[in-house]
Amino acid sequence: MCSSDLLGSAVQIAAALGIGFLFGDAAYLGYCNSFYTDAAALTGLLLTIAALLDLAIRGPSPWRLGGFLCGALLLILSKPQHAALALPMAVLLLLLLQSRAALVCGAVLLGAAAVSVRVSPVSSQAEPIFNLVFYKLTPHSADAARDLAALGMGPYQLRYVGMHAYLPGAPTTSLDFDQDLVRWTPTARVLRFYASHPARAVAILRQELNRNAALIQPAELGNYTEDSGRAPQTQAPGYWTARETRLFGRAPWLLPAWLGVLGIACLLVRSKPAWVCLTLIAMAGIEFAIATLMDGLDTPRHLLLFHALVELTYCFALTAAARAIYRSRSSS
Repeated sequence: MCSSDLLGSAVQIAAALGIGFLFGDAAYLGYCNSFYTDAAALTGLLLTIAALLDLAIRGPSPWRLGGFLCGALLLILSKPQHAALALPMAVLLLLLLQSRAALVCGAVLLGAAAVSVRVSPVSSQAEPIFNLVFYKLTPHSADAARDLAALGMGPYQLRYVGMHAYLPGAPTTSLDFDQDLVRWTPTARVLRFYASHPARAVAILRQELNRNAALIQPAELGNYTEDSGRAPQTQAPGYWTARETRLFGRAPWLLPAWLGVLGIACLLVRSKPAWVCLTLIAMAGIEFAIATLMDGLDTPRHLLLFHALVELTYCFALTAAARAIYRSRSSS
């Protein structure tokens, strides 16, 4: 809010109303009931974007850099899934400030991302790998044994094809198996698999876009407490997200189209706030890719930050429009 002051009261009002309207929806509030979901990540994201805008508009200061680091570290350390967001934020910080302090802050972010991945429990690392390999990649493979070999496994693991980590009899209840799986199939091996099978990666992205990208609130995530008298997992209708879900369910291509058009507009504008918006678009792409290509289960829940980032791009577009209208009226 403070950073938008320098852009005029119209921008400040548009930003406040936009964020309050979008994130006051029941679908987003439902995620804030438990830290098991992404309450910490959502809080960290909003703090980080506010701090980045403050740095972009007002310039650097120790307090602003400290505020940015607090929000960014909360976001990065909330879940290993979000660790990759450190890279675009570090790059943006260097572009905005071009100073030694920016370099140090960027190094802190990248170090925190490495720590987040490194210290996560073995089971938290193994379960997404198991779901991805045996529930998403190999069931529809023309040669499952060959794919398993490319992913560091042998024919003995063929018996797990079609299983996910939460089915009875899944081997992920064994710590020894989890440790072996993480050693057999690290993230780098999965990325090499996609690099050598780009058509598979594109097919998964397209499938998830059509099937799950519109689901902002998963069916199992309710909004009511036990004493409300409502059935378990009952959802309050979202005044905004319900309409988004219907729209993107009918035309999922609108999501990448919107982000692409906005990205081109940001490149043409070439202002520091536009760089922040462009970073949001890059972060949304990273979140979508990780949620769809690095796990095989609970994709709608893992896409929360992707949707939050898309909502923030709406706020940027709204405030840009308000600023343009305000300037045109002031000059006339």
